[in-house]
Amino acid sequence: MYLLFVWGDFGLQSAWMAMEKGKSREVLFYHAVTANAPIMLLWLMPSFELSIVPGVSLALSFSMTALALVIRIVSHMVIDALKARYNIIKTIKMDQFCHVAVDLGLILSGLI
Repeated sequence: MYLLFVWGDFGLQSAWMAMEKGKSREVLFYHAVTANAPIMLLWLMPSFELSIVPGVSLALSFSMTALALVIRIVSHMVIDALKARYNIIKTIKMDQFCHVAVDLGLILSGLI
């Protein structure tokens, strides 16, 4: 899940979005939705069983509540505003730590 988030957060972010998200709440919202888009695609993935060795199978599935998605988007906006607009979060490491902490909280609460 984190790799999909990184792809959305960095890979799908345009230069314009990176420059403007600290200035405009609208652009910040677009960025937060774009960053979460790859994770939203997991909702489309059906659960399935993977059998590599005969008699041994691995069930793969993903579930996330709509509330978790809203929390991810809103928290992404807050974290990125603290970094890009208010300069409270100083490093990319701290930025990513905050995003991972939100996901960990969602996982531990059962929303993901």
